Amino acid sequence: MKLLGVKFILFFLVSLASARLDANNDTLYLSLDDAIGRARKQSLESIEAKLDRNTGFLNLLNYSLQLLPTFSTTINYEKQETQTSIPLNSNYIKTFTANQIIFSPEVFGNLYNGKLYYEYYYAQAYEKEAHLIYNVKLVYFNLIKAYNLYKVAQAALKRAQENYRLIKTKRDLGEASDFEVLQSETFLSQTELDILSAQKNLATHENELKLLTGITSNVIIRPQENFELPTLDLKFNELWNLIVKYNYSLTSNKKFEKLTKVSFIQSVLNLLPTISYYWIGNYYDTSLTGVMLNWRNQNFRSYGIKFQFPISDLKTYILSVANKKTEHRRAKLQLIKLKQILYKSLLTAVENYQESKVRAEYAQKNLELNQKLMNLAKEQYRLGLISQLDLINTEINFTRAQFDYYNTLYDMHINYAQIEYLVGHLIKPQEQ
Repeated sequence: MKLLGVKFILFFLVSLASARLDANNDTLYLSLDDAIGRARKQSLESIEAKLDRNTGFLNLLNYSLQLLPTFSTTINYEKQETQTSIPLNSNYIKTFTANQIIFSPEVFGNLYNGKLYYEYYYAQAYEKEAHLIYNVKLVYFNLIKAYNLYKVAQAALKRAQENYRLIKTKRDLGEASDFEVLQSETFLSQTELDILSAQKNLATHENELKLLTGITSNVIIRPQENFELPTLDLKFNELWNLIVKYNYSLTSNKKFEKLTKVSFIQSVLNLLPTISYYWIGNYYDTSLTGVMLNWRNQNFRSYGIKFQFPISDLKTYILSVANKKTEHRRAKLQLIKLKQILYKSLLTAVENYQESKVRAEYAQKNLELNQKLMNLAKEQYRLGLISQLDLINTEINFTRAQFDYYNTLYDMHINYAQIEYLVGHLIKPQEQ
C-alpha cells in the first residue's frame, strides 16, 4: 500500500508539472535581446549606472566652476566716537569684491581631476551594464538548457510509460516475467523523479530571469532557441590586447591610478603661489536704504593682481606629499593585480570555451550514435532478440547522451559570453 501511495504522489506531481508547462495561455516567449532590454530598464545595476554618470558629470561641473570669477558683497555698520564716548558719526559701508583666478595649482589640478572623475564614473557605469548583460546571458542560456533537459526528461518518461504498459501486457500473455515488470517499473519510477528534478531546475532559472528582467506577473517564460554556435576566431594575444584597451573595470582602475598621480603632483606644487585678479569697491552712506539702493556708486575703488603664498608647516607638507605618493603607489599596485586577475580569467575562459566546443562536438556525435542504437534496440526487442534490461539500458544511455549534449552545447555559449564580458569591446552598452 505504501508503494502504491508513493507512486500516486509521483504521478500527481508529474502530471501537475506537465500541465503547468503545457499551458500556453500565460506563456511569454522572450528573446535574448528582449531579456537584456527589460533588464536594462528594470534592474538595480542600470539605476546605479545612471547615478554613476550623474556623479561623473557633477564632479566635472563642480571643478569647472572653480575657474569662473567669484563675487561677494558685504554691508557693515560703523560707528565712531571719542574716548569720552561722544558720538562723531556713523556710516553703513557696502563692499563689493570680484576675484578671478589666473593661476592656482589646486584649481587647475582639480579641473583635470574633474575630467578624470567624469571618465572614471562613466567607465564604472559601463562596467555595471556589461556585468548585467553577462548575468542576463548566463541566466538565459541556463534557462534554455534547463528547458531542453526538461523536454528530454519528459520524453524519457513517455518511453518508460510505454515500456511499462508493454511489459505488463506481455506478462498477462505469459511472455514476460514479474522480474521484468519490476525492472520496467523501477525505471519508470526513476524517470518520474528525474522529471521532477528537471522541473525544479527549470523553475529556478525561470525565476532568476524574472528577477533580472523585472517580470512580476505569474507567466511562464519560454526562451527562443535560434542561436548559432559561437565561434572564437581571435587568438589569445589578440583577446588580451582588447581587454587592455576596452575592459571597463580595467579602464576605471586606470583612471583612478591617474587621479592618485594628479593628487600627488598637486601636493608637490602646493608650495607655488595662487595668482588672481581682484576688484574691490566701497560705498559709504548714513542710511541702510541708501547703501542698498546705490549699488553702482563707489567712494573708493581698488584693483590689482594678488599673489597668495601658502604658509604651512614644513613637516605637514612633507607628510602630505609622502601620503599622496603612497596612495599613488598603492593604486599602481592594484592596477597590476587587476591585470593579473583578468589575464588569468581570460586564460580560464578561453580554455573552458575550447574544451566545451570539443565536448559539444563529441556529445553530438555520441547522441547520434545512441539514437541509432536505441532505434535498433527497439526493433530487436520487438523481435525478441534482446532482453527488457538491454532495452532499458539502451534508453538510459540515450537519455544520458541527450543530457550531455545540451549541457555541453549551452556551456559553450556561457563560456563565450564570459569572454565577451571580459573583453568588453564586444559588448556595446546602450548610450544613456
